[in-house]
Amino acid sequence: LAATNYQTLDPGQILNLSMFEQNGNCGYVIKPSIFWDKEHPQYGRFNPSVIEREGFCFELTITVISGQYLTQNLGSTT
Repeated sequence: LAATNYQTLDPGQILNLSMFEQNGNCGYVIKPSIFWDKEHPQYGRFNPSVIEREGFCFELTITVISGQYLTQNLGSTT
């Protein structure tokens, strides 16, 4: 028996809902073939805690500009 918190839609809840949606809400999700298929090239060697990174790394700078706290100019004298 497992229980989830339906009060907040956090990433864990979204993952749970999507896993059940992909199998018709039957409550059973088969493991990926890497875990059970002995013919799979990575069977027995897969380590989910090791992250393999491919591609290039880059730096992204984001500047957020917001004027929500500025007052309206009600009477300009310029």
